[in-house]
Amino acid sequence: MKRLTESQLVRYIMTGGMTTGVNYVIYVGLQAAAVGYLAANTLAWAGAVIFAYFANRSMVFRSRGDKRQEFLQFVSL
Repeated sequence: MKRLTESQLVRYIMTGGMTTGVNYVIYVGLQAAAVGYLAANTLAWAGAVIFAYFANRSMVFRSRGDKRQEFLQFVSL
């Protein structure tokens, strides 16, 4: 298993913070639109996972592999 470098670790932590922000913004926006809290939470989680995948893929790991396969692996973990 490949180890993270120090700069990758910092970028990973930063993308984690941004992912939390994305989750919160989507949830609050949906709540403001009178969407039920369970649906809002589910949609916010899905949006955050999708954001996390692309952010980590491009900013942390700089992957060039098959997007579909990597996304399925990311979501399954």
